[in-house]
Amino acid sequence: MKVAVEELNMVEHEPRKVIRVGLRSLAITIPKRWASELGLAPGSTVDLYYDGESIAIRPRSVSEGEELSVFVDASEGFERALRKIISSFLEGVTRVRVKADYGTALKLFAELRKRIPSMLTIADPKSSFHTIVFTEYRIEPQELLKKVVAVLENLVEMAKEGRLRCSDGDVDEVLHEVSRLYHLGIRLSKALVPQGTKRALEAVDNIFMLKYVRDAVELIASSCRELEAMDDGLRARILDTLIASIRSFVDNDIEGLLKVIDYARRIPESVGSERVRRFVEKVVEASVMIAELGLSRCVRSKACRCRHFYPKL
Repeated sequence: MKVAVEELNMVEHEPRKVIRVGLRSLAITIPKRWASELGLAPGSTVDLYYDGESIAIRPRSVSEGEELSVFVDASEGFERALRKIISSFLEGVTRVRVKADYGTALKLFAELRKRIPSMLTIADPKSSFHTIVFTEYRIEPQELLKKVVAVLENLVEMAKEGRLRCSDGDVDEVLHEVSRLYHLGIRLSKALVPQGTKRALEAVDNIFMLKYVRDAVELIASSCRELEAMDDGLRARILDTLIASIRSFVDNDIEGLLKVIDYARRIPESVGSERVRRFVEKVVEASVMIAELGLSRCVRSKACRCRHFYPKL
């Protein structure tokens, strides 16, 4: 039996020589098939992005935000429709047309508001077709990351002071806020990719970091009993280590990241309860992974690499 598999877009490569045009300009030619597939013709305008390491070219029609719309049929199942809409948001879609009965549409919109920061929803009680329009944002992913970190820091302060309760509705709202910021961060980070190699690598770092912070929030929010079982000193040490790793990453403090790695690995040795130890090990693992991500970013920077990775002679 033959199975149809949809072909994914693959990155093609073709070397081209730089040629001289006039006295002061240089140029390269574009393969005819590529230009045709992108709708480029003599006189078309493209955007060039230069990040100090590479040059990226993108057709103007895409970079100016050409509206991208998709259609989702909720009769396939509620969860499937929900995930399709969220995936559309992550990929930069601006408008989603939803086929569903009125009640299902309202439930979808309610769930989406827990995960998407802002959107316009139009549900028509007399129709089976409804519309979602996603709001555009003008914010750098790094600034958004700081907002997510601020939410985590507030949760940590609640935990350190013994104010965190598993049944507290405020915890659910914290989780929803982090989910909204996380999904927005991925959408914004993906928009950086066409702007060149450096921006693309920054986008990868941002996405990983957003995931680590989101996972940390979910871990703390679901571990109220483990936190209550700790003595005040241990609870403060483990939570401070997590926050130190995140702050050091945001501030690009390499010495701070190295100290986190040295200190975090010794914490589980002082934990007695098996249940508490499992929680502590998860926090330690998250702290070290964040530190490693910060160190990998350092390797990319020549000045940082020379200071922290080359042997001192």
